[in-house]
Amino acid sequence: MSEDTAPTDGREPAAMSVRGAAAWAMVGQYLSFAMQFATSVVISRFFLTPAEVGLFSIALAAALLVAILQDFGLSRYISGLAVLDGREVARCSSVALLFSLVVVAVIWALAWPMAHIYAQPALTPILLIIGGSYFFLPLTVVPMALMARAMQFRGHFAINVGAPSRKARSR
Repeated sequence: MSEDTAPTDGREPAAMSVRGAAAWAMVGQYLSFAMQFATSVVISRFFLTPAEVGLFSIALAAALLVAILQDFGLSRYISGLAVLDGREVARCSSVALLFSLVVVAVIWALAWPMAHIYAQPALTPILLIIGGSYFFLPLTVVPMALMARAMQFRGHFAINVGAPSRKARSR
């Protein structure tokens, strides 16, 4: 075991060196961004009108302001724990679910007022759909944090590049 992967505080050993983890994380993040950008350009150019792109942009920007609460430092908390047992994982999963429900509720509560402010009734269903997508994020927050804790960034890479776009990846 190299110095980079040796456990120092009773934690489980890392899956890869710090250098390797940084490389996988960087490549995964940039490749994921490039794929999301290219997808957005293609969809905007060939499938949506400028007005539809504008509505979606407004809805997404509003939802992202609320979605900042999604992770609420949970990933950093999990990564920083000296000892992580099943009870702590369950507790963190419960917290992730609770914050997800709060984010969904806030986005849904703001859907109609946002549509009214912008005088765009079509904004309401878009915000309701975007808000509903946050029901699924608790399924990823804790597993991704556990992978980061174990420095399994090859898995992070595969998930970030292979998964559908999720815009408020909060880490």
